[in-house]
Amino acid sequence: MNSLITMHTEMDVIIIGAGFAGLSAALFLGNARRKVLLIDWGKTRNHGIAHAHNILGHEGSNPSEFLETARQEISTLSSVQTIHAKATKLERLSDGTFRVMLHCNAQYHAKALILATGLKDQLPTIPGLAPFWPKNLFHCPYCIAPELIDAPLGVICETSEAFFLSSIVQKWTRDLILFINDSADISETDRNKMANRGIQIISDPILEASDAVGESLYLHFENRSPCKRRGVFMHLNVEQVGAALLQQLNIALRDDALVEVDEQFQTRIPYLYAIGDMAQPVQKVTTAIASGTIAGFGLDHQLTEWEMQKP
Repeated sequence: MNSLITMHTEMDVIIIGAGFAGLSAALFLGNARRKVLLIDWGKTRNHGIAHAHNILGHEGSNPSEFLETARQEISTLSSVQTIHAKATKLERLSDGTFRVMLHCNAQYHAKALILATGLKDQLPTIPGLAPFWPKNLFHCPYCIAPELIDAPLGVICETSEAFFLSSIVQKWTRDLILFINDSADISETDRNKMANRGIQIISDPILEASDAVGESLYLHFENRSPCKRRGVFMHLNVEQVGAALLQQLNIALRDDALVEVDEQFQTRIPYLYAIGDMAQPVQKVTTAIASGTIAGFGLDHQLTEWEMQKP
């Protein structure tokens, strides 16, 4: 349903974000017969990835098709209404409930709010690199590398984690190059270990990237020949997609840019939850789904206790 006119404005729960975490929470709460408004406000972090791995019963499935199946399942729940819109303003009212305003000036009110707005990866400022994300340029080897076995791979890392990330990726290939871009702090001991394991290190600064997206990636240097790789992994910094909304509710972030939550994904603000990648360090499809289920379970108990206090 995508009508702002016929929709009820008083909800039990509003969920902002309809990726794996948001859909999981909507499914759980919808099955619990809670009145839920699901705000689907954009592409997911893994948009464009062809295959997802380490999902029991769905190994190698297409994430977009997986999400579409989930949306179809949720559409059968009469208590869950979905709209495609952008949330622009969040308020916690004096009675502890929440008001959400959309870009079209529509507003909705709910006893509880679940944020599932996700993270955005910050790519290095290397000319020509961005178009290769996420076809040849990757963040998580566990999500991608199983389909790149024995392919020529690379790691771009400019921090002390370069050796660790390279050691993880090497399990999938014997042809691995670490590009430290003249920055990584690697000890002589670690350099010797990588040399013994056949991991080549290129320290020259990367000038630009080129080639055919989805097929291969060339990295160019000033004083050496270009290097061709099928895929390159990076340890990336992240930023909150919904940073402006978090600021409106004075939600502080941890040092790793994630929202601080308890074991059921509730923030320090009662009845306000943050789920999925935005609130947990292990960021996988399965953990996103699990976070939605856990939050839905905790929130339904919390709402039940609230209702029990009524005369």
